[in-house]
Amino acid sequence: MESDGEHSPPHACGAGHRASHSLPTSAGGSVCVSCAAALLSSASAPSHHVSHVLASLSLALADPAFLAPLRAAHPRLLAVPLVEALAGAAARRDAALATQASDLAADLASAVGPPAASELVARLAHVLSSGSLVKHLHMVRVPLLRATLC
Repeated sequence: MESDGEHSPPHACGAGHRASHSLPTSAGGSVCVSCAAALLSSASAPSHHVSHVLASLSLALADPAFLAPLRAAHPRLLAVPLVEALAGAAARRDAALATQASDLAADLASAVGPPAASELVARLAHVLSSGSLVKHLHMVRVPLLRATLC
């Protein structure tokens, strides 16, 4: 199908998620935030897959083509999966993955702004205060709190 010079609408991802969840990148690709959320939330996902998604999302957050629709339509979609990825990293005692997840959470909070950032911080605070990560607090980086509280 040829384009008449305008961008064609985004297509649903291979997993069949809504087309509106496949956010474009300026490189011509797209990132399905539903697929990313599902993988980050999966306790059985291999660490290297979670790390790859975190890295991809980190790069995408710096891309205005991705960030604009994320802010407009899906600013809260990644909050719970990021908290779950951080909890999963702590459970695995994977400091590198925990660092990557907390760095992305800080970047996401800065990128989407209030009130979605406040919700993300509240979810992280709840998980931290619940005691589920108490043994692993050394893995959670202070820049996350600094970035979201300033």
